[in-house]
Amino acid sequence: VTQSFQPDSKLEIFPHGDSPELIDSLVTYLWDSTILDWHILLALRSTYDAEDRLLEKTTSIDYFGDPLIFRELYAYDANGDNHLIEEFAILGEDVFPSSRTELKYVDHQPYEVTVYGSDGFSFFPQYRSNYAYTFSGVLRRNMNFEWDVAEDNWFLNQTIDYFYDPAGRLAGKETADLFKNAPEKRVFISLSYMDED
Repeated sequence: VTQSFQPDSKLEIFPHGDSPELIDSLVTYLWDSTILDWHILLALRSTYDAEDRLLEKTTSIDYFGDPLIFRELYAYDANGDNHLIEEFAILGEDVFPSSRTELKYVDHQPYEVTVYGSDGFSFFPQYRSNYAYTFSGVLRRNMNFEWDVAEDNWFLNQTIDYFYDPAGRLAGKETADLFKNAPEKRVFISLSYMDED
């Protein structure tokens, strides 16, 4: 209407030291046309240990003027692998567990990741992913499961297989979605290379 640009949103990112990837904090703003100033919509803060491993991540979201705070805690095993992620929701003075993720490794590569949900008091299984690798250490197969409450067991709902050419480049990817009362659905993607591209 005015034929001019107006402020809308703004993103500020503060890196962790000199790292091009790690982020200490991040803030997203929206322009408030009533007060003619920036209003924080989302803020994220990360904490690292002396080895630059992520220890804690806190996210604050503005929910109609009230902050919703989510906190993630990361734990590492004796091999330095992140084996546990615990998530909490903070409402005022109350802290509620919301989920936990358990990770298992071999040679520093995850072979099983299990996600548990929470009702605020106890945990229950939700999702699980298993990974298999080639001798060279690249991902060969990914199997995804969901928890079947009626059967009280895991149900395999998806497999993803990866294929590589002699040069070690990804040559194909086959995804199979599995259903209890319907035929499986498969998609195959083939990749070709020329001039090393």
